[in-house]
Amino acid sequence: MTNILIAIGVSKAYAGDIALLLLMILAGIILMFIVKKTKIGAFAFAVYSAYLITEVANFDFIQTHTTKSIVFLITAIVLHYSLFKPTVVIKLSGGNIVRWVKRVGIAFTIIGLMASIILGWIPDKEVVKMLSPFGLKLFTTSFARFIWAIAPVVILLMTRKRDE
Repeated sequence: MTNILIAIGVSKAYAGDIALLLLMILAGIILMFIVKKTKIGAFAFAVYSAYLITEVANFDFIQTHTTKSIVFLITAIVLHYSLFKPTVVIKLSGGNIVRWVKRVGIAFTIIGLMASIILGWIPDKEVVKMLSPFGLKLFTTSFARFIWAIAPVVILLMTRKRDE
């Protein structure tokens, strides 16, 4: 994807950042329309649980960062759909702008958390090649990882008033 961005004129230094941003936007949109709005907190819990399981699991096949990332994503989805039995909702209409902003904020923080986790597993020399210094600070520093780890919980607590 970065090669495509470079071919259309995006600076090589920022192609990785833009590719990551586009991937986050796509994943956020999918998350907003697939996970029922009342179950988004459950999905955040499933992401935290999948991270813990993936980190604790000591299986031989989870040695590469690619495999670890795939296992993490699959575990999050399986946990969410097996434990919380959500209904899949694809509803494009309805709701006011405040509800949409809440859903976008929650989805963005969950996807950012997942990106931060996955980028943490990729070797530093590969991440440095992929992202600009700004992107590295935004996702790979210990402070940034801390912020991404607490952001979904903070956003969920701030928006916990039930929509009517």
